[in-house]
Amino acid sequence: MIVIDTETTGLDPTIDLPWEIAFMELGADFVQGPIHVLNLPVTQEAFDRAMAAAEALIGTEKEGLFSRFFEAVDARKVDILSAHQVGAQTGLALRSLEAFAVGTSERPVWAGINPMFDARMLYREPGTWEASPWWHTPVDLKIWALGELGIVPATSEAVGTDDLLERLGISVPNRHSAAGDVLMTARLAEVAHATGKPWRDLQRFMGEVRPGIDTVACSALAYAALGVGGEAGELVDAIKKSTRVGAKWAEHRQQIVLESGDLLFYLMRVLQEASVDLAEVIEANEAKRRSRGLLEPRP
Repeated sequence: MIVIDTETTGLDPTIDLPWEIAFMELGADFVQGPIHVLNLPVTQEAFDRAMAAAEALIGTEKEGLFSRFFEAVDARKVDILSAHQVGAQTGLALRSLEAFAVGTSERPVWAGINPMFDARMLYREPGTWEASPWWHTPVDLKIWALGELGIVPATSEAVGTDDLLERLGISVPNRHSAAGDVLMTARLAEVAHATGKPWRDLQRFMGEVRPGIDTVACSALAYAALGVGGEAGELVDAIKKSTRVGAKWAEHRQQIVLESGDLLFYLMRVLQEASVDLAEVIEANEAKRRSRGLLEPRP
């Protein structure tokens, strides 16, 4: 399993950029490998957006959120380069990350807290970074830990990470740095494992479905629900792009087909994890629409 975290210039994967990646291998016996840190260049545009965002946070509780980024730029750990140079150097970094991941497992698991955010930041439209497309299995270890505690949030953000760490007694240095958050995530996995559930249950969290609702199934249900939200956003984005002037409908139609399939997959996972049959859903929806006069009554 690869534990990974990224620090970025913002939260929008369409315009913001990653500037720091940290990752480590976490073995099945929870032996932590060394933490690897990669610093990535950013464009002037991304830097300016981060500066504007930082200025907007002055006087709020989030003031200083971008301080490490600006310190890294000042220390020349992060360079400001052209878009072409940023793409080339980021692609090179991601290829080294891919080589590391493949060296640990034939099918690596990408673990973190909200790992799909990292995935969307690092793996964009084909050709952006000259790197391989996303293909790893993601595991959100925060959702897993919440399931172990018997807490089933509506989203990964419903329970604050700091609150969760305090409840589990986890303290790590350099929180909110990529390396510090990788170490924090590894400790989170270790504590979840210490609850007594075998490692295969964590693997089942992303795979095998079983009926009924218990801590593992609740974790999987929450993850599937998050998947519905994420893929719905991807579908909306695909439709938005199809409305642009000069857009080629055939290309965008195919993307809509693909995103709809991903959305349907996660929706079916929600039903499976909740032990709900699709026919029951359809029947209940038809009954609701009949009650509102939207369908003819059954003969």
